[in-house]
Amino acid sequence: MKKSCSKKEFKITRYLHIFSIIVIIAGTSYNMYAAANQKETGLWLPLALAVMIILRLPNQICVAHNETDGWLSVTGSTLGLISYIATVIIILHYQNKKDGGSPAPNGGVQAEMTFEEPKKEKKNKTNTQTILNLSSFM
Repeated sequence: MKKSCSKKEFKITRYLHIFSIIVIIAGTSYNMYAAANQKETGLWLPLALAVMIILRLPNQICVAHNETDGWLSVTGSTLGLISYIATVIIILHYQNKKDGGSPAPNGGVQAEMTFEEPKKEKKNKTNTQTILNLSSFM
């Protein structure tokens, strides 16, 4: 005897599936807005993708109770979610290692504060630097 989801469970999971689509649209829209306005995009898109996959799983499980091939979809979504989260964690780890991996100045001891204004050096941007800055938004 196959276990099957009730009509009420199907209705609830259907709404979760629809809500997951709204979540990914909102996350993608915010990411595009931030990129267009040269703001940091942060984790909104990866978070929205992970939430979308999680919210879709109950509906996929209900469908899989009736269709044996549905379990391939559930397995694929689960493996995709796990690998996606692992990839985001690895990327964040290497970015933090690259950006904040330097030891504290003065060996962690508080330095004496001075009120001298630092001399400002004017740096001229080259075309290569501008292209590299623009390519980070793509």
